[in-house]
Formats: sequence, structure tokens, C-alpha cells
Amino acid sequence: MSASDAGWAKAGEMLQDRRVELDMRYSNLRLFTDEQGINYRLAWDAEHGARTNYRRPALTSIEVAYGLKRGSFLAAVNGGEIEPAPGTPGAGPPPDPVTPDVLDKLEDFIRFSRGTPAGQADGERAGNGA
Repeated sequence: MSASDAGWAKAGEMLQDRRVELDMRYSNLRLFTDEQGINYRLAWDAEHGARTNYRRPALTSIEVAYGLKRGSFLAAVNGGEIEPAPGTPGAGPPPDPVTPDVLDKLEDFIRFSRGTPAGQADGERAGNGA
């Protein structure tokens, strides 16, 4: 087995793990392909490193079915790791929507709802600075 063949085989093993990570029921490849709308033979070939001549549409089909970022499968073939697409199982938590700007606006809203002018700390009284 050449280094290139080994890369395809390793990437295929990662796909197998990814398939089960998506849903334990997908330990059954046929169920996975039926539900994800990918050709069974294409998925089998990719998972077993059976071929190396994929066209871009086939690679896209693989990445979509397995919930991967675009280009992730070929990156794995070349020694990298597969990367889950955002919003898919295993992708990690979504980015925190609470940015400093959002916090500032929230603090202003709280002050407004308490009747405290913007820029004045809670507990300060107008005029006496205490």
C-alpha cells in the first residue's frame, strides 16, 4: 500500500467513525445512505479507500452526507483530520452570541429599565456622586 493509498484508507476510517457519530443507527451503512441521500457505492468506496478518482460533485456529496466542512475529506486524505460542518454533531458549540457590544447594550437597557441614566453606575445618585 502506497502512502497515497494509506491516506485514502485513513480518511475512509474517519468517515466510518463520523457516520456513527452522526447517529448510532448509522452503524448500518445502508440506512445511512438511504436517509442521507448518498449513493451506497460512493459511500462504501469512500469509507474503504477503494478508489481515488473522485470528481468535485462526488466529493461534495460525501462531505454533505457526512456533515463535513467543504474540503475536509481531501484534507484528511492528505494527513489532516475531517472537520464537522458548523451545526452538525461533533462540531462543537456554536460561537457565543454575547459580544462586548451586546453586553454594553444589555447594561444600558437594564439601567434604562431602572431609571438610571446611561453612563451612570447603579447606586450613584444624580448630583452627589455617591
